Amino acid sequence: TVRGEIIKQFISLRSNIGDTAHYFTLWRPISIQSDRDLTLARDSGDDTFTEAGRTGGPIRYTVESLSTGDMDDEEPAPRMSFGAGRIRDLSVSVLVQARVPYPVNLNEPADVRRAAGVIQDHLRTNFEYTTEMSAPSEGQDPIEMVLFETKRGHCEYFASAMTAMCQSINIPARIVAGYYVSDY
Repeated sequence: TVRGEIIKQFISLRSNIGDTAHYFTLWRPISIQSDRDLTLARDSGDDTFTEAGRTGGPIRYTVESLSTGDMDDEEPAPRMSFGAGRIRDLSVSVLVQARVPYPVNLNEPADVRRAAGVIQDHLRTNFEYTTEMSAPSEGQDPIEMVLFETKRGHCEYFASAMTAMCQSINIPARIVAGYYVSDY
C-alpha cells in the first residue's frame, strides 16, 4: 500500500563539479524528470542518484516523492507542535523585547524576515556554540534542554531551536539537513 502525500519538487543546482552529477531528493522518489534523457544510478548507502559523464553547467530536474518515505502500512511519525508552551512564550518575549509586532504579519515578507532575524540574533547572542554536548534526560525535549537549561549546543540544536521558535509564532520553517559534498 502506498501511503503519504505525493510531493513535487523542482530542483535547480547551479552546477556540478567533476564528471558525475548528483541528484538529490526528499523522501522516497517515485519519478525524476529532466529536460534531457537521464540514466541515473542510486548511490549505495544514501539517497542520492548520480549521472556519469555529466560535466559542468546547471542541473534542473523535477522529482515526485512520497512525503512519508514509507511504502507500507506503517503510520507516519507524529508532527511536533510548538504553538503553545515555553518555546512559544520565549519566542513572543523575544519579539516584544525587540519591538517587533506580534502576531507577525505573514503576508508581509519583510515582517517575517525581521521576526526571524530577531530570533536568530537572540540565539547568536544568548547561547554558546559547542560540540561537547550532554544528552537530554529520558523524556526531555532536547530543544527545551538547550533553550532553557544548558543554553549551549551544536549546529543541529541551533537549527532545531530556530525552527521551533519560528513555528511557535506561525512562521513557516523547517530544517533541511544531509547535504552531500562530492570531490572538488
